[in-house]
Amino acid sequence: MALASTSANRGVLSVYGALRTADNVVTVVVINKTYGDLTATLSLANLTPNGAAKIFLYSNANLAAIVAQPDLTVTPPATGSTTSTLSTTFFAQSITLLVVPKM
Repeated sequence: MALASTSANRGVLSVYGALRTADNVVTVVVINKTYGDLTATLSLANLTPNGAAKIFLYSNANLAAIVAQPDLTVTPPATGSTTSTLSTTFFAQSITLLVVPKM
């Protein structure tokens, strides 16, 4: 199931999300189209995480493989909110896959 995904500037950083209903996991693909690293915070509406996000990276650093990265902490919604957040750096000219388990 596709999820609404937006970016302040799709020409720089594109974001695409989906829900895998078979295992209740949200997947987010982030494409950094620039020649520089970008640090960004993603807001994940209506998501309470069930653990850390798994990260996989495809970039100029290794064009022959998609490389697993260290897990990333997802900050659960604050009291009265339904939006979780995660912050990370998206490397220059890269595709990053985030796999977030959902409660």
